[in-house]
Amino acid sequence: MKFLIVLGSIIVPIVMLMLQGKSIKWRMVFNVASVLSAIIFGNISALAIYEILRDHAVFMTRSMRYF
Repeated sequence: MKFLIVLGSIIVPIVMLMLQGKSIKWRMVFNVASVLSAIIFGNISALAIYEILRDHAVFMTRSMRYF
C-alpha cells in the first residue's frame, strides 16, 4: 500500500504536467481543482480547530518567567 501511495504521488503529477501542456482546458481544470482543494482543506482545518476550542481540549502552557 505504501508503494502505491508513493508511486501515485510521483506518477499523477507527471501525468498532470503532460496534460496541462497539451491543452488550455486541462490547465483550467487543474487550477479550479487546486482552488477547490484549498478551500475544502481550509474549511476542514477551521472546523477541527473550532471543535478543539469548543471542547476545551487545548492544553496551553504559559511561561512563568518574566524578563
